[in-house]
Amino acid sequence: MLAKFSRMLLVPAFCLSAIFADRAEATEYYTATPPADALLGPVAADGARHFLMVFGAESSPKRARYTHTWATWVKSTPQPDGTRLLEVNTISWMPASLVIRPLALRGECGVNLTLQATLRDCFAKGECVAMWGPYEYDPSVAPRIHEQVHRQIAKLNSGCILYKCIDPDKGPRSRYLSDCIHAVTDLDPYQPRPFYSELQNWGMDASRRLVQVLASRHRFNPKVTQEWIAAAIGVGECVQRRTIPVCK
Repeated sequence: MLAKFSRMLLVPAFCLSAIFADRAEATEYYTATPPADALLGPVAADGARHFLMVFGAESSPKRARYTHTWATWVKSTPQPDGTRLLEVNTISWMPASLVIRPLALRGECGVNLTLQATLRDCFAKGECVAMWGPYEYDPSVAPRIHEQVHRQIAKLNSGCILYKCIDPDKGPRSRYLSDCIHAVTDLDPYQPRPFYSELQNWGMDASRRLVQVLASRHRFNPKVTQEWIAAAIGVGECVQRRTIPVCK
């Protein structure tokens, strides 16, 4: 029965069992007390604030098998004791083996890692890691993005998606094959996969491009970052802080 079902999904039977046994749910929880000036400005209807962090990793010299792009979405909810509950959701799509094969012809089992699991893997491989953000997102659209992130994580965890370092941009195979970049950018309703081509930008370049595109839509202020969020969820000084050029 499992084999028949997996053929319907175009996913190997062993892949389904591997994903459900070993995957990370990619949601982490923390509590934090933010500085007073971090609570200024508008909030979402439920009093929550939302923050975006985009990460990139690569080796030196840069090699495709040692690169990665991922994003973390943080929802900060007020608590009765004055602290904030931080719900941390990460889209970090990797092969289940954690070994990237750029020239692989077929998809393979994938796993969506938590932020901390991703950082450990990148550092273990000797990669340099950079972060853009945390940027506080526009509260008028942030709750919708929060739900989209949850749906994307559920889709990746469902076993219906395979990892492929260079994935198809169009056609039926694009519905069940994804690399790390498109696992994040498929949430963009305005630009298709070719706009975020992994053949043109990968590693930190892909992450930087994503931040530039989002900043151009004025959903967050790229000049202002909320470092207290990064500190609260364990992003230390070993992660480089990056910015993007801002037109005056």
